[in-house]
Amino acid sequence: MKTYTFFIVILFLNINSIVAQDAAVFEKVEDIGYKFITPLKIGEIDQFKKRKPPVNTWTYSALAKYKKDLDSKEFILYGSFIMPTTKKEFYNFNYYALKKNSAEYVYFFAISIMISKINGEYKVVSSYLFTEKKALKAWWHHTFNFFESDKFDQIPKEFMKPNICPPPPSF
Repeated sequence: MKTYTFFIVILFLNINSIVAQDAAVFEKVEDIGYKFITPLKIGEIDQFKKRKPPVNTWTYSALAKYKKDLDSKEFILYGSFIMPTTKKEFYNFNYYALKKNSAEYVYFFAISIMISKINGEYKVVSSYLFTEKKALKAWWHHTFNFFESDKFDQIPKEFMKPNICPPPPSF
């Protein structure tokens, strides 16, 4: 009986250690993600003015509309979540801003930031910004599939804000 109790205690301690370790990784990924998006969230969009985005992904005029609504104190809903990737050392931090007009949700933007954790070092590998309907639709379908998958249950709920799939953009 003592052997089994000892084994169960060790197993429980190992599981708690892994969960705490994962939570620390998610905290760091979330922290990097929030630091990355903060200028955009508060309306600092000048950095985007002269950029040439890939076709049908985002436009400066859409970001300017967001800034205008932000400045007018328009009620804007924000959300974020962390999504695992197929490679264990990579994570996607997703962040979005939207508002509700009558019966539909209008997205200002969605951004996905790929963050790596290799040899204990965290680094932003890439980022994707979406303001255009086609890109937002693709981002949302990918997001919906994640929320419906088993991988969703692997993410600690404190890193899913809110803890539900974002509403679909108006198509």
